[in-house]
Amino acid sequence: MREFPPNINPQLFTLSASIVGYSIVPYFDADELNSIGNWLMSVGQYLETVAVQATLINNRYKRQEDRQINFEEQKERDEFEVLQEVVYRLQKEIEQLKTIFQSK
Repeated sequence: MREFPPNINPQLFTLSASIVGYSIVPYFDADELNSIGNWLMSVGQYLETVAVQATLINNRYKRQEDRQINFEEQKERDEFEVLQEVVYRLQKEIEQLKTIFQSK
């Protein structure tokens, strides 16, 4: 299993990015730093877009699965209620038949 980014404190992780940025500043002029920064932001936007789209799709599937589970649970409850009604009617019919046969 991949362990990058590492499981470290969020503030420390952010600080490491600041340290890397600070350490490369002396080696480039303003135009080069602007270009590198824009390129890194473009990479970040790409990564963010891919991640959010994957999250969106996963959440939609999860909601659909949850709705399917709820539908199946409701269907089972409805079937149970129908069976209860059938049992009640059969019991009533049996009682009526008993009454008829006892009176004869």
